[in-house]
Amino acid sequence: MAIRNQELTVNFLVWDTENNCGKTGDAANITLKIIKDGAVFNVNAGRVTEVSAANTPGIYQIILTASEMDANFICVSGVSSSNKVVVYPAFIQTESGELVEIKNMLHQIKNIMPGGTSNQFATKQDVENAVNMILSQVSECKCATENVESNVNAMFQGGVIIKNTFKSDFENWVSDGVKQTRFNELTDLPTKDPTLEQAIMLSYMKARNKTVNNERELVIYRCGESKAVFKAELSDNGSVFTKSELKNT
Repeated sequence: MAIRNQELTVNFLVWDTENNCGKTGDAANITLKIIKDGAVFNVNAGRVTEVSAANTPGIYQIILTASEMDANFICVSGVSSSNKVVVYPAFIQTESGELVEIKNMLHQIKNIMPGGTSNQFATKQDVENAVNMILSQVSECKCATENVESNVNAMFQGGVIIKNTFKSDFENWVSDGVKQTRFNELTDLPTKDPTLEQAIMLSYMKARNKTVNNERELVIYRCGESKAVFKAELSDNGSVFTKSELKNT
């Protein structure tokens, strides 16, 4: 993969359209341009070299400098002064290099997991530290983070076994987080598709808080407040008892 701001050797094809074959011995006749994210730059003469007229006829190359590689998308294109000869462009998409660091970090995580090459049992803190390193790197990364996600998935699908020592740490980690989660009382009635938090809190408010249930309506109060927040109409025709949907007061 091409890395932004790092020197790169770029190969391109020069074709003899009359004889329908790669053109050889044409380096001195080629004039190139470099297009960096849409901006066009000249290329000094004498930088194009032929790879091998005998073994790779028509293949030429140029070494792009770090400065010339300073773009997200680069095109190397040009013309030949030879008759009936075309120069095919080379297209290069760069990435910022952070993926290399992220890949190394993923391997470190894999190694400390049970079954990894370092034969260490990962603790909650080990995984936390490693994940934090990756998140820090991703926050500065200019490439698509989907690549990171695919690497993480591949790591866990590669046969990593979570032993009981790590399993216990992980379960405690999740359990601690759930125990410390706090919900706020509702001020508006949830929609017909509530979140888990809303559904739990509505049931909790009805069970814990003050409610008034008379022959006409059911009302639910917020904790410590004198004004009801939700109510439902009640009716009884002697054979059927009906409670309407809850609504805001």
